[in-house]
Amino acid sequence: DNLTAKSASGSITLENFGTAAVTAESASGRILCKNAQPATLSATSGSGSVTLETVVVDSAVKAETTSGAILFQDGRAESLSFSSGSGSVTLENVVTSGDVKGATTSGDIRLDACDGANLTLKSKSGSVRGTLLSGKIFQATSSSGSIHVPDPEPSAGICKITTVSGSIDIKIVQ
Repeated sequence: DNLTAKSASGSITLENFGTAAVTAESASGRILCKNAQPATLSATSGSGSVTLETVVVDSAVKAETTSGAILFQDGRAESLSFSSGSGSVTLENVVTSGDVKGATTSGDIRLDACDGANLTLKSKSGSVRGTLLSGKIFQATSSSGSIHVPDPEPSAGICKITTVSGSIDIKIVQ
């Protein structure tokens, strides 16, 4: 069974469920998805935040905001994609078996004990900071920020990080 929740100006809260596909869309309200095990998850908010807590997804997770923050805590998925216009993105204890792809325009990206097979992270005017669970082959570029990444891990996945005016600081959890 699929679950779709849409709101023009109110918040959406989805808790304690497992279903095939979940789609949550809000024009100006907050989206909270907690303690869930859907096959796929898509959460899109125009001017509200997207919060995913203790979510285990069989396939893909997609989180998007125009002007709100994205927070994903204690999650597992096959893949993760995210985008935020003017909000920050925080991933805490999030692991994917596949790729993590994400971008912000003016928000920071923060990773805390996260990992994926390959990571592609972009921020125009925000920094990218945090910790990964395993080594990678790092490809980091910043037009005007500092760059601190670990030495490359041969035969590991690729972690490509690009910023225009933000710093890059990544460490591996010991």
